[in-house]
Amino acid sequence: MPDAPRSRRALAVTILAASSLTVMAGALIAAALPAIEREHLAESGCEILARVVLTLPAAAIALGAPLAGVLVDRWGKRRLLIAALVAYAAAGTAGLWVEGLTALLASRALLGVAVAVTMTVATALVGDQFEGAERRRFLGLQGAVMSLGGVLFLVAGGVLADVSWRAPFAVYALGLLIVPFALAAVRDRQGADADPAGAPAVVRTPFNALFAVYGLAFSGMTLFYMVPVQLPFVLSRVLRVNGTTTGLVIGGAGLVAAVASARYRQIRDHLSEYGIAALLLGLM
Repeated sequence: MPDAPRSRRALAVTILAASSLTVMAGALIAAALPAIEREHLAESGCEILARVVLTLPAAAIALGAPLAGVLVDRWGKRRLLIAALVAYAAAGTAGLWVEGLTALLASRALLGVAVAVTMTVATALVGDQFEGAERRRFLGLQGAVMSLGGVLFLVAGGVLADVSWRAPFAVYALGLLIVPFALAAVRDRQGADADPAGAPAVVRTPFNALFAVYGLAFSGMTLFYMVPVQLPFVLSRVLRVNGTTTGLVIGGAGLVAAVASARYRQIRDHLSEYGIAALLLGLM
């Protein structure tokens, strides 16, 4: 099958591009948060709500991802990924025209649901296509691409925020560019989870391990979001810097993250998952 390697590369590109959208959901508007707050000073609670504009998609992801997993199993990865990409572009660009923080927050919640589906499909596709050392290499590449994307989106968002607080929202339309790749590369597996006799395979869920992973992820993401949520206000009010500088400052962490992600396979060769988790939380 001479086209198999090409199809596999196309699928890898689709996974990486879709994964980058999850970072763009928050990174793109981080530098615009102070301007969003100033624009809505007349609204009650604007100081808190302006920050929630960045974090609400994450809350929607947390609530929507379990349901997304069920829907992926029922309706298939390809159909849901395409629907999520369209919804991502529509909800993301809503910031260009909606009025008021309530409407903006509603669009951000829908954006989070779209990201939840995109993340779930991307993760499932990685599990389908890669195993062992190859999977570790791809996960490192995925992390590097997401981190580099975060740097680019932060800087681009900062530059656009100096033009208008609405301008960064236009970049969410990039989600539509991934639709043709998803149509061409993503295929649902047929009967992959059944045994030779045709009966569905029984998978026991390791709940103890899952709860530990969820707790670790919750702690890590809580610490992670403190930077893009609070730092733009510190930089704007204390240091009086513009959106471009804010994007560059926050993006610096993303650049280091990209380098670390690219070396994940080598790090994993010397440290266990527990060692890596302890190191990460300690550094945070």
